[in-house]
Amino acid sequence: MPENAKVVVHEALGVASDLRRLVLECAAADTAQPGQFLHIRVSDGLDPLLRRPLSIAEIDPARRRLTVCYRVKGQGTQLLARAAVGQSLDVLGPLGRGFQLPQDGGLFLLAGGIGVFPLLALADAARLRGIPTVLFWGGEDRAFLENAGWRDLQCASCQIYAATLDGSLGEAGLVTDLLVRQWSGRPEPWRQASIAACGPFGM
Repeated sequence: MPENAKVVVHEALGVASDLRRLVLECAAADTAQPGQFLHIRVSDGLDPLLRRPLSIAEIDPARRRLTVCYRVKGQGTQLLARAAVGQSLDVLGPLGRGFQLPQDGGLFLLAGGIGVFPLLALADAARLRGIPTVLFWGGEDRAFLENAGWRDLQCASCQIYAATLDGSLGEAGLVTDLLVRQWSGRPEPWRQASIAACGPFGM
Protein backbone atom coordinates (compact mmCIF):
# COMPACT_ATOMS: atom_id res chain seq x y z
CA MET A 1 0.00 0.00 0.00
CA PRO A 2 1.20 3.54 -0.73
CA GLU A 3 2.01 5.79 2.19
CA ASN A 4 2.88 9.43 2.69
CA ALA A 5 6.55 9.64 3.65
CA LYS A 6 7.85 12.81 5.26
CA VAL A 7 11.03 14.37 3.85
CA VAL A 8 13.39 14.99 6.78
CA VAL A 9 16.64 15.57 4.84
CA HIS A 10 17.15 16.44 1.17
CA GLU A 11 20.60 17.61 0.19
CA ALA A 12 23.20 17.61 -2.55
CA LEU A 13 26.11 15.21 -2.27
CA GLY A 14 29.40 16.98 -2.86
CA VAL A 15 30.16 20.25 -4.60
CA ALA A 16 28.55 21.10 -7.94
CA SER A 17 27.18 17.56 -8.03
CA ASP A 18 24.02 16.10 -9.57
CA LEU A 19 23.82 13.52 -6.76
CA ARG A 20 21.20 13.87 -4.02
CA ARG A 21 20.56 12.29 -0.60
CA LEU A 22 16.92 11.97 0.47
CA VAL A 23 15.91 10.81 3.95
CA LEU A 24 12.28 9.80 4.46
CA GLU A 25 10.35 9.11 7.64
CA CYS A 26 8.00 6.25 6.82
CA ALA A 27 6.50 2.99 8.03
CA ALA A 28 8.40 1.16 5.27
CA ALA A 29 11.48 1.43 7.49
CA ASP A 30 9.94 -1.16 9.81
CA THR A 31 10.42 -4.00 7.31
CA ALA A 32 13.00 -2.76 4.78
CA GLN A 33 15.97 -4.99 3.97
CA PRO A 34 19.28 -4.19 2.22
CA GLY A 35 18.88 -4.33 -1.54
CA GLN A 36 15.20 -3.37 -1.60
CA PHE A 37 13.87 -0.19 -3.18
CA LEU A 38 11.12 2.41 -2.96
CA HIS A 39 8.76 3.47 -5.74
CA ILE A 40 8.33 7.22 -5.36
CA ARG A 41 5.68 9.30 -7.09
CA VAL A 42 7.32 12.46 -8.40
CA SER A 43 4.33 14.29 -9.90
CA ASP A 44 0.73 15.01 -8.92
CA GLY A 45 -0.24 14.92 -12.59
CA LEU A 46 0.12 12.41 -15.41
CA ASP A 47 3.51 13.61 -16.67
CA PRO A 48 5.52 11.67 -15.79
CA LEU A 49 2.98 8.95 -15.10
CA LEU A 50 5.27 6.30 -13.64
CA ARG A 51 6.88 6.30 -10.21
CA ARG A 52 10.66 6.32 -9.90
CA PRO A 53 12.36 3.25 -8.34
CA LEU A 54 15.13 4.29 -5.94
CA SER A 55 17.31 1.84 -4.03
CA ILE A 56 17.49 2.06 -0.25
CA ALA A 57 20.94 3.16 0.92
CA GLU A 58 20.38 3.30 4.69
CA ILE A 59 17.83 1.76 7.06
CA ASP A 60 17.12 3.28 10.48
CA PRO A 61 14.18 1.35 11.96
CA ALA A 62 14.57 2.99 15.37
CA ARG A 63 13.68 6.38 13.88
CA ARG A 64 11.57 4.88 11.07
CA ARG A 65 13.78 6.45 8.45
CA LEU A 66 15.01 5.30 5.05
CA THR A 67 17.70 6.99 2.98
CA VAL A 68 17.83 6.89 -0.80
CA CYS A 69 20.49 8.49 -2.99
CA TYR A 70 19.98 9.31 -6.64
CA ARG A 71 21.38 11.16 -9.63
CA VAL A 72 19.39 14.04 -11.12
CA LYS A 73 19.21 13.04 -14.74
CA GLY A 74 15.78 12.86 -16.37
CA GLN A 75 12.44 14.57 -15.92
CA GLY A 76 11.38 12.42 -12.97
CA THR A 77 14.47 12.98 -10.86
CA GLN A 78 14.46 16.69 -11.76
CA LEU A 79 10.97 16.92 -10.26
CA LEU A 80 11.99 14.88 -7.23
CA ALA A 81 14.95 17.21 -6.63
CA ARG A 82 12.43 19.99 -5.86
CA ALA A 83 10.98 18.14 -2.84
CA ALA A 84 11.42 20.24 0.29
CA VAL A 85 12.06 19.21 3.89
CA GLY A 86 8.70 18.76 5.63
CA GLN A 87 6.94 17.83 2.41
CA SER A 88 5.23 14.43 2.02
CA LEU A 89 5.96 12.08 -0.87
CA ASP A 90 3.74 9.23 -2.06
CA VAL A 91 5.86 6.10 -1.59
CA LEU A 92 5.39 2.39 -2.30
CA GLY A 93 7.70 -0.05 -0.59
CA PRO A 94 9.83 -1.68 0.42
CA LEU A 95 9.86 -3.65 -2.83
CA GLY A 96 12.17 -6.28 -4.28
CA ARG A 97 13.86 -9.37 -2.83
CA GLY A 98 16.91 -7.70 -1.35
CA PHE A 99 20.28 -9.21 -0.45
CA GLN A 100 21.03 -12.06 1.94
CA LEU A 101 24.01 -12.00 4.28
CA PRO A 102 26.33 -15.01 4.04
CA GLN A 103 26.15 -17.57 6.84
CA ASP A 104 29.94 -17.89 6.89
CA GLY A 105 32.95 -16.48 5.07
CA GLY A 106 33.55 -12.92 3.97
CA LEU A 107 31.56 -10.61 1.73
CA PHE A 108 32.76 -8.81 -1.39
CA LEU A 109 30.70 -5.80 -2.49
CA LEU A 110 31.13 -4.83 -6.15
CA ALA A 111 29.78 -1.39 -7.08
CA GLY A 112 29.74 0.44 -10.38
CA GLY A 113 29.00 4.16 -10.20
CA ILE A 114 25.84 4.96 -8.24
CA GLY A 115 25.43 1.21 -7.78
CA VAL A 116 27.28 1.76 -4.53
CA PHE A 117 24.19 3.23 -2.87
CA PRO A 118 22.10 0.04 -2.48
CA LEU A 119 25.21 -1.75 -1.20
CA LEU A 120 25.66 0.69 1.71
CA ALA A 121 22.77 -0.79 3.69
CA LEU A 122 24.21 -4.27 3.10
CA ALA A 123 27.65 -3.16 4.31
CA ASP A 124 26.06 -1.77 7.46
CA ALA A 125 24.13 -4.99 8.10
CA ALA A 126 27.33 -7.02 7.59
CA ARG A 127 29.19 -4.81 10.06
CA LEU A 128 26.52 -5.41 12.72
CA ARG A 129 26.88 -9.18 12.17
CA GLY A 130 30.68 -9.04 12.32
CA ILE A 131 31.08 -10.27 8.73
CA PRO A 132 34.42 -9.28 7.12
CA THR A 133 33.57 -7.06 4.16
CA VAL A 134 35.51 -5.55 1.27
CA LEU A 135 34.06 -2.94 -1.09
CA PHE A 136 35.27 -2.61 -4.68
CA TRP A 137 33.94 0.61 -6.21
CA GLY A 138 34.41 1.87 -9.73
CA GLY A 139 33.51 5.26 -11.19
CA GLU A 140 34.41 7.65 -13.94
CA ASP A 141 36.84 9.81 -11.95
CA ARG A 142 37.94 11.11 -8.53
CA ALA A 143 35.35 13.91 -8.51
CA PHE A 144 32.49 11.46 -8.90
CA LEU A 145 33.66 9.08 -6.16
CA GLU A 146 34.35 11.91 -3.75
CA ASN A 147 30.97 13.54 -4.37
CA ALA A 148 29.27 10.16 -3.91
CA GLY A 149 30.83 9.69 -0.46
CA TRP A 150 34.34 8.26 -0.88
CA ARG A 151 35.72 10.15 2.14
CA ASP A 152 32.86 9.03 4.41
CA LEU A 153 33.26 5.42 3.34
CA GLN A 154 36.98 5.60 4.15
CA CYS A 155 35.91 5.90 7.80
CA ALA A 156 33.70 2.80 7.62
CA SER A 157 34.72 -0.57 8.99
CA CYS A 158 35.12 -2.35 5.63
CA GLN A 159 38.15 -2.25 3.35
CA ILE A 160 37.65 -0.17 0.21
CA TYR A 161 39.38 -0.43 -3.16
CA ALA A 162 38.68 2.02 -5.98
CA ALA A 163 39.03 1.98 -9.74
CA THR A 164 38.44 4.97 -12.00
CA LEU A 165 38.33 5.06 -15.76
CA ASP A 166 40.87 7.90 -15.89
CA GLY A 167 43.05 6.63 -13.04
CA SER A 168 42.55 9.77 -10.94
CA LEU A 169 41.65 7.71 -7.85
CA GLY A 170 42.68 4.14 -7.11
CA GLU A 171 43.63 1.95 -10.04
CA ALA A 172 42.97 2.85 -13.67
CA GLY A 173 40.44 0.69 -15.47
CA LEU A 174 37.39 -1.38 -14.63
CA VAL A 175 36.46 -2.33 -11.10
CA THR A 176 35.73 -5.90 -12.20
CA ASP A 177 39.38 -6.34 -13.20
CA LEU A 178 40.43 -4.96 -9.82
CA LEU A 179 38.20 -7.50 -8.07
CA VAL A 180 39.76 -10.41 -9.96
CA ARG A 181 43.30 -9.32 -9.04
CA GLN A 182 42.44 -8.86 -5.37
CA TRP A 183 40.49 -12.10 -5.13
CA SER A 184 43.30 -14.22 -6.57
CA GLY A 185 45.79 -12.76 -4.10
CA ARG A 186 43.79 -13.43 -0.94
CA PRO A 187 44.09 -16.43 1.38
CA GLU A 188 41.84 -19.46 0.97
CA PRO A 189 39.00 -18.40 3.33
CA TRP A 190 38.37 -15.37 1.11
CA ARG A 191 38.14 -17.60 -1.96
CA GLN A 192 34.82 -18.79 -0.49
CA ALA A 193 33.49 -15.26 -0.01
CA SER A 194 30.05 -14.25 -1.24
CA ILE A 195 29.66 -11.41 -3.74
CA ALA A 196 26.89 -8.81 -3.94
CA ALA A 197 27.02 -6.52 -6.98
CA CYS A 198 25.18 -3.50 -8.32
CA GLY A 199 26.10 -1.47 -11.35
CA PRO A 200 25.87 -1.34 -15.15
CA PHE A 201 24.51 -4.38 -16.95
CA GLY A 202 27.99 -5.33 -18.19
CA MET A 203 29.08 -6.10 -14.64
